[in-house]
Amino acid sequence: MEKIDIAHDIEDSPVPYTKITDFDYQTFNLSELIEVCGFISVTDVGSPMAVSRHLVLPASSSSKEHVPLSAEIDLTDDDTTSDEGKIPSFCVLLHGALKVENMAALVNLAENWFGFVYSWADSKKKSNLMLTILTPGSDTELNRLRKAAISLGFLDLLNGLAYIFEQECMQLPGSAHPDCALQLQHAAEVLRKTQNRDIKYVVVPLQTNYNSS
Repeated sequence: MEKIDIAHDIEDSPVPYTKITDFDYQTFNLSELIEVCGFISVTDVGSPMAVSRHLVLPASSSSKEHVPLSAEIDLTDDDTTSDEGKIPSFCVLLHGALKVENMAALVNLAENWFGFVYSWADSKKKSNLMLTILTPGSDTELNRLRKAAISLGFLDLLNGLAYIFEQECMQLPGSAHPDCALQLQHAAEVLRKTQNRDIKYVVVPLQTNYNSS
């Protein structure tokens, strides 16, 4: 999957995030290099749990006094533009594309830390480029969701997830890694097996030639 370096176009402001568990803690620092890994429909993103949300503004020139430039898209007919607005900016280009296509960009913020960049409208006339930072780490969310569903007796959720995984598997593009289809099908099969409804059971990835050490 293609990645785009946008580090020269933005300035990092989110503070380091510390993840605390019962017996350990880990601090994650935002990388100076933010990479766009791919794009997804905003409707498919939904409302994931987030650490924080931030405005994405083009970085000002290092030779000038720091004055943040607005990344807003003004839909009015005002022809008044500043000199800064005439400078090409990847942030403005990305914002316009995401807004028109109603898409979000999946970005890599650091090792094992991701977020979404998307267009967010605060009014009918203006919109802003926003960054939603997701919780870092590699917790297996499928097991957490599965245990919660079993403890609440919401077994239909497991069948629904299995159906979603199967649909996602059939809609994978030709450029997708072969292991994606295998893991999606494996997760769907495990969720449907009644003998795996023990709350202590842990879903583990399928060992294949692509992920075996």
